[in-house]
Amino acid sequence: MKAILSKIGLLLFGLVFLLPSKMKGQCDEKNQYLGGVSGPTMSDGSMDMKRAIDNSKFYPFYLFEIQNEVENIRYRTTEFKVNNQRLFLDKWCFKKSWNYNEATSKRFPEISNNELSNISRTKNFRINTGDIVTLYRDFWWYDLKNQQLNPHQIFSPDNLGYSIEIVDSKTENRIALLDSIFVYENLDQTSPRLFMMNPAISLIKYSVSNEFDGLEVFIRVNVISSGKQNMLFYRTDSKTIELSSMVLSDPKWVSFSNTVEKYNTNTTLHQDVLNNNYLTVTPSVSEGPITININKTDLITNDAYAITISDVTSNNILFTNRISMDNKDFKYTFNNPGVYVVNLSSSGSIISTKKVLIIK
Repeated sequence: MKAILSKIGLLLFGLVFLLPSKMKGQCDEKNQYLGGVSGPTMSDGSMDMKRAIDNSKFYPFYLFEIQNEVENIRYRTTEFKVNNQRLFLDKWCFKKSWNYNEATSKRFPEISNNELSNISRTKNFRINTGDIVTLYRDFWWYDLKNQQLNPHQIFSPDNLGYSIEIVDSKTENRIALLDSIFVYENLDQTSPRLFMMNPAISLIKYSVSNEFDGLEVFIRVNVISSGKQNMLFYRTDSKTIELSSMVLSDPKWVSFSNTVEKYNTNTTLHQDVLNNNYLTVTPSVSEGPITININKTDLITNDAYAITISDVTSNNILFTNRISMDNKDFKYTFNNPGVYVVNLSSSGSIISTKKVLIIK
């Protein structure tokens, strides 16, 4: 991992602190933002002990990685704020690598993906009506052989899922989904097939509604993998400069994000089918069933309308049922994490569709 960092350079990863080994793994939260605390930085790939940077100008981040023999796939979250006030990350240890041994540059299983998700969160904070929650998130991958970004193709032995959610600290129920990405297994290194809630490079914003006024919450990042290898995610805890003010306007990154959108093959349905409101899928805030509602009740005039639920990974149909006024609203429970599609069909043709990402 360290060798890769030095070859790729600062543009891809932001300016990252490089400290002596005895300082690695520091879990003091004051090290995240406290002004006046300084540390040596990387200069031309070597230690520069004379030049120090004020920590208050930097942001802590979680960097999640999947490394395979062809590519390195990365998902990074940073700049967690509410009303432009910075939030502290929880279980964040400066220069700590989870499930990866820096000394040997090899996988080092420590915790499961579910356990890693549970510790990838902010400290608790209180929200009120009208508050604006923001964070920066980038998602990218690069070819290990050529050491460059490769938005036209992706190689992934497993299905990979990422999501960011706001969670009620008392009930641990989700109150808002801020981001979700699903990478479909691709062993042929062909065009990417992705489900993406936001662009590859995003500054994500969320406005708190009346129903959540006064709640104590936290933001959590979830990662899952499923498939032949069920690979463990690595997580690196470090710092970076403010990326949102640089990367979002950087021509190279804008081009990467646009190219991913262009070559993503998971865009086969017409936008009117994706965007109409004939069908509503309401996710459960806990581990209970989802609720499916047919809103366009004037469609239900005969038995030609049907609901179908399928697993996009295996293409297996999990549920199918004809629609009548008696069963236009019903619940369905998913037993396994993954990406699913709920379709409303008329005489065999899909007229509305919704995607569901199950993370646990």
